[in-house]
Amino acid sequence: IDFETEGLNWQINKPLYLGLATDTFSGYINIQEYSKDTLSSFFKDFVKSHRLILQNAKFDFHFLDKYIQINTLNDITFTDTMLISQIIDENKSHGLDNMTALWLGESYLENKRKVDTYVKENKFKRLKKPWSDIPEELLAARGEEDARNTYTLYQLLRPRLTETKVYEIEKKLLLVLLRMERNGALIDKEYLIRLRDEIRDKIKILEDKYPSINLGSSQEKGEYLFGFLGLTPSAYTPKTHKPQTTVEALALIDHEAARDMTEYNTLVHTLSTYVNGFLEKLDDNNFLHCSFKQMGARTGRMSCVNPNLQQLPKDGRLGQWIKSAFIGNITAYDYSQMEAVIYAYENHEDMLIEVIERGEDVYGYLAKYLNNIDTFTKTQRDLCKGLFLGRIYGMGNRKFIQQSNGLDPIATKSFFGKLDSMFKNVDNQIASRGYVETIIGRKRRLEVKDAYKGLNSIIQGSSADIVKMAMAVPPHLYRLI
Repeated sequence: IDFETEGLNWQINKPLYLGLATDTFSGYINIQEYSKDTLSSFFKDFVKSHRLILQNAKFDFHFLDKYIQINTLNDITFTDTMLISQIIDENKSHGLDNMTALWLGESYLENKRKVDTYVKENKFKRLKKPWSDIPEELLAARGEEDARNTYTLYQLLRPRLTETKVYEIEKKLLLVLLRMERNGALIDKEYLIRLRDEIRDKIKILEDKYPSINLGSSQEKGEYLFGFLGLTPSAYTPKTHKPQTTVEALALIDHEAARDMTEYNTLVHTLSTYVNGFLEKLDDNNFLHCSFKQMGARTGRMSCVNPNLQQLPKDGRLGQWIKSAFIGNITAYDYSQMEAVIYAYENHEDMLIEVIERGEDVYGYLAKYLNNIDTFTKTQRDLCKGLFLGRIYGMGNRKFIQQSNGLDPIATKSFFGKLDSMFKNVDNQIASRGYVETIIGRKRRLEVKDAYKGLNSIIQGSSADIVKMAMAVPPHLYRLI
């Protein structure tokens, strides 16, 4: 099945047509012709009596959920061709049109091209017209075509899927993410409005303080700071070797003007990204709904967009501003020292495994071991943690040698020598079979020239797998088809 909708925002857009395809039939239903009660009754029976094949199932389920509660149906049976495609080859594109062109050919996109032509000729994007203005004979035919292509892709790709455990976990997770997106987060709208006005006033004060320059222009800020005032830049751009005016660079300059411009950048970013960004996306009940990309990275790691609630500022004044916008507590859940645990498991590091089993701080232990000391400082711990994670995620030899200078050379050679040997094993795996695997068997396909990404893929991918398994609901709610 495939829904054709007014737009891509399930919160405000309506479904228009439902394309359907089976072995022997393809067609469509004009959803606009039926009442909500009629459609609710139809869909309730429909999902119980059919095995559903969808492309990007979470999107279609959001629209199906307008008529039935997806998460209360224990007997729903579905599969998602997008998930299958992402698992069998994470390096390809997984949109329906790209998948169709790749696996079936451009001739299978005839009705899609007709709709694209109509949209372009009638300037839909510029005028923001709803897709309900597209004639039925065009849009409904596209829905039927999409459903037929989805069914054909399923028949072609499902036999290629060997990572069934990975697929089972992703399917369980899909409806968890669906519920998370629908629930959203409750926002204090009035607080955000007050904060918006307060930030605007602060921005205006800074703009009035420097009337001769545009504080939004990097060039003008640079000319004022390093030309007119004659300050020394803290950093330069790599290619053009021009003074940097980023927040990080300006924060290192001890001068009132640099501090003001750092403050200006922070205020503008906060206003646009968080305050106005949140206010524009609130629903009628002041809930903020983000979108989770189930495989936002090729390693299988999730990401969050529109807005990104996974990377909200946590500390300082900005963190407090944003935290105060949410009604109820914001809680972050994480696994302690996950990279170190996975590395110890994958590389059979008995020394680290013993530390983990005793419940000790792995990076604190490394600080003692690599410095040959009995107690450690936070600085020493942070350095050893940075070296370990940096090496795993691709730190070069020159930088590693510089930063490890001062550590016990014998202990450093022993510990990081084992890490380097794992890199060699990963390189050999990629050279011989073309991929590495996570703890549950998720593959990351790499060319030899990209073998340096292999260990990162194992550890980051395994971390993602563990988080997903923790989030997934009990397996009795789903059946594989």
